[in-house]
Amino acid sequence: MVTGKDHTPNGLEHFTLTINSQRSSTKSSIDSVFAAFSFGKAVSTFSKNALTRFCAAVPGPARPSRSTHTQAKSSIVHAPSARRTAGPPQNRTRVAIPLIALTGATGFIGQHLLRKLPGYGHRVRVLLRRPADAALDAASAVIGDLTRPRNMSTALEGVEAVIHSAGLAHTATGQPESDYRQLNTEATVALAHAAQRAGVRRFVFLSSIRAQIGPTAVDVVTEERAPQPTDAYGRSKLAAEQGLAGLDIDWVALRPVLVYGLGVKGNMAKLMQLARSPYPLPFAGLTARRSLLSLDNLTSAIAAILATDDRMCRPFIVTDAEPLTIGEMIVAMRAGLGRKPGLVPMPELLLRVAFQAVRRQEAYQRLAGSLVADASALRRLGWTPAVRTVDALADLMRDGSR
Repeated sequence: MVTGKDHTPNGLEHFTLTINSQRSSTKSSIDSVFAAFSFGKAVSTFSKNALTRFCAAVPGPARPSRSTHTQAKSSIVHAPSARRTAGPPQNRTRVAIPLIALTGATGFIGQHLLRKLPGYGHRVRVLLRRPADAALDAASAVIGDLTRPRNMSTALEGVEAVIHSAGLAHTATGQPESDYRQLNTEATVALAHAAQRAGVRRFVFLSSIRAQIGPTAVDVVTEERAPQPTDAYGRSKLAAEQGLAGLDIDWVALRPVLVYGLGVKGNMAKLMQLARSPYPLPFAGLTARRSLLSLDNLTSAIAAILATDDRMCRPFIVTDAEPLTIGEMIVAMRAGLGRKPGLVPMPELLLRVAFQAVRRQEAYQRLAGSLVADASALRRLGWTPAVRTVDALADLMRDGSR
């Protein structure tokens, strides 16, 4: 492995890292709990036929897609060994500003962390999956292999903590479980083991609420209840956490709920499109609440974890302070657009019957089911989710319309 480092004007250091896999890495996405919103158009009246069209328009599970990345502008140097052959000698003197290694920097969450972490007093070294990912103005790169952790020793040299946000995202259809196991479990444990060998102080793993529970939950979800993942994605995240527990490194697995922010894609983006539509929506009667997590609150939670001195070795649920109903989400989004709520009441029974008529029972469960999570354990470390969900959703719509 040939290494190199570019000290850019903004203080970021860019490296690359590849995962050895016969399959390409898949597109980063958020956990899908809003599949019922992904319909092509809304309706303005709710007669029998219109309501049938409303339910029928909700699409089936989205097919997984692979990530697409901009071709790297900088040159990438390859070599079969980990011996340094390019770049300046490493200075092992401890610096005042801690160095953080970040994976998944081209993804939805990773891009935000890359922009915001320097504001919390960290230098950021980016570990990317393959040379094509190195489109971050990197003048040189390190190409590693998670199946041979010894080749990552230089990439992790001098690193205080690793934030691992890369991985195979949750999808609604049957991605092979072996893919989830390879990219979410085995690759995570291999990277953490390499971090242990390199003397990294802490490994922060972006797991998921799906490692704890399925898409809905009757009771409030906490870390104290036994994990019960319901799909391959959740099982792979939980298995990675269990693998981290077997290593001699201080680790934290963050279990975020649905994350939203500028640039969000997938079903949350569809919900935003729905809020932008001029039509009244039949969500006023839905009482189920769901926890959400803004990118800014997630970033501050990670910063709080990095600032904690005590050894933790445990998972933490991460969520905004207040869960919202679907109607409240729409109201907040439309307020950001300077519009009235535009919600009409529709009995849940009628909605359920209508979805059943078009054989979309699962879509209705996702629409009407609750998922409220409690981040009290993380707040006891001193973290406070400063951003209010309704304000962040309104800001998201305003920023997205500029």
